[in-house]
Amino acid sequence: MRGGLMMGLMEVVTSLGPARLRVSGRSDTGRRRKRNEDFLFLRPKLGLFLVADGVAGRNAGKMASQLAAFSMNKFFEATRQGHWPDQGLPVSAQSASEPQERLDSAIRKANRDVYAAATTHPEHRNMSTTLVATYLDGAAGMLHIGHVGDSRAYAVRAGAIEQLTRDHTLRNKARAALPGCTAEQLAQIPGSVLTGALGVAEQVQVDLRSIAVMPGDIYLLCSDGLTKMVEDRRILDALLLRDAPGDMCDLLISLANGAGGRDNTTVAALRFDPV
Repeated sequence: MRGGLMMGLMEVVTSLGPARLRVSGRSDTGRRRKRNEDFLFLRPKLGLFLVADGVAGRNAGKMASQLAAFSMNKFFEATRQGHWPDQGLPVSAQSASEPQERLDSAIRKANRDVYAAATTHPEHRNMSTTLVATYLDGAAGMLHIGHVGDSRAYAVRAGAIEQLTRDHTLRNKARAALPGCTAEQLAQIPGSVLTGALGVAEQVQVDLRSIAVMPGDIYLLCSDGLTKMVEDRRILDALLLRDAPGDMCDLLISLANGAGGRDNTTVAALRFDPV
């Protein structure tokens, strides 16, 4: 680890009031892909943790996921004192708190950076990435989540798992717009077609959510390489079966590859232990 920056593999322990945070992550190419276009970025000193997934079928997907991560890191570095430039756009949530606005602005800035690179450099044409990011406000004991695309965040509390994000896919859009659709009709809509990703357009809509952290909580960030291969029930079992976040991540990667490993798989586990 250099200066609090972690790309994965290493476990970090941080005190947080009545809880102690342990965080680790892993990224794996899988068994079908030749290269890994996911990017894992963990920055405990800034409270910033994210998973980005360069969209398959696009040029320079790896470049897009890395650029998004480094753009957000630069934004958080520059706004340590709580001041950030106006992005010229309304915040995604109408009643967003200041930490939510900071996360929202960082993701929007990342989108504009990826879009600029995709529209300026021919070799990066059409590149884009999904993103799920969390910002931990340790003083308030709050975890703020922002995402675009189908990379997910989960919470595990009291032995139950909850998906904290909603996939930005054509199927989910149809489900919301046409509540009368049957399961059979929805199944005919491709579930992997994205309706949102960073770099596709100059503006992006970010989904925001905040949750009060409790001792004993486990939070998981992951690319769709995990969720397309492993059911939520098995993800929960894996998170409860292991104590160390690094071991949780290893087991989840193993499960995804054991189920076929059709895509890159990236996971980050945040565990809040009682002090």
